[in-house]
Amino acid sequence: MVAWRIAGRRPPVVCVHGAGVSSREFRPFIEVLGCGHNAWSVDLPGYGAGGRPARPLGLRALTDSLAGG
Repeated sequence: MVAWRIAGRRPPVVCVHGAGVSSREFRPFIEVLGCGHNAWSVDLPGYGAGGRPARPLGLRALTDSLAGG
């Protein structure tokens, strides 16, 4: 998994993209959030720079990959 991060002081915010897009869609958003929060935007496996998984991943597997880092 690939992530963008901007460090801030308040609780973290994680932006997760939908199908057909990548973390780049959230880059302007996390730049604004990063003024006060730890702001993350991730590329899930198979999207953006996230790398191609060995097999297609369903919603549960994508969620697990996010939770596992």
